[in-house]
Amino acid sequence: MGKYDDIINLPHHVSKKHPQMPIADRAAQFAPDARKQGGHYNKTTGCVKKIDVINEKLMMIDGNEIAFKHIKEIQGDFFLSIMKSENIT
Repeated sequence: MGKYDDIINLPHHVSKKHPQMPIADRAAQFAPDARKQGGHYNKTTGCVKKIDVINEKLMMIDGNEIAFKHIKEIQGDFFLSIMKSENIT
């Protein structure tokens, strides 16, 4: 006899006092969001127009601006040469 054989086929209890939560609300309780997942990563590909050191952001040719604090990793020949000269690699 298994550990739960005595209760496995019993009907599911439904409270008469507390109404069941609608399925849509149950799903919303477990919906992921930035606070629960710690945010997300965006991968951007393009050409850098300007490095704005004063305002701490990269300005891209397509008009996008990326704050330095949001950059986890950056690749490119220009940045590779800087990293090598600063012994960052």
